[in-house]
Amino acid sequence: MQKSIFLILILALIIIGGVIILFLSLFFEADPAVNFNDPVVDYTNGGNKNINTAANNNINDNLPVKIYHINGTIKRIEEDRMFVDAIVLTGKTLKPNQEGKTEIVEVVISTTVKITKLTFVAKEGTRGKIYTPNIVDIKLSDLKIGDKVEVVSSSDIKGKDSFTAATIQLTQTSIK
Repeated sequence: MQKSIFLILILALIIIGGVIILFLSLFFEADPAVNFNDPVVDYTNGGNKNINTAANNNINDNLPVKIYHINGTIKRIEEDRMFVDAIVLTGKTLKPNQEGKTEIVEVVISTTVKITKLTFVAKEGTRGKIYTPNIVDIKLSDLKIGDKVEVVSSSDIKGKDSFTAATIQLTQTSIK
């Protein structure tokens, strides 16, 4: 007798749960994980970026709203500034079919800028060498023409030819 009451209670809970789910589905629509009306980027046209909606036929529509850093190669260094040849997504010069083009950006170096060097140190692990990042402080005089750097600003640099650096990091171009 107790088994049959227990089974009836379980069956009743299942039925009530199903009714609740059905009731809620009538009033709430599911939020799809993918919005099929969003633009889709297609790189199949010989590497050129194509966007499948008429509203997004300009590459500048898809650029970041704000930009805070550049990566590039030092071309010239002066006492309080340096000039970096960098890929710049400013919306000012980068147009469709010109992805990967670079421009010279003037980086103003203040007395408070933090300059570091990123290297990777090899350590022996159980499965061979393990490379761990190592960041050390360096001076402006340690930078030279041809070095690869990442320059970060504390303000938005989109559309600017010149900006003041908050940090400059010399990056290691290869792991030995």
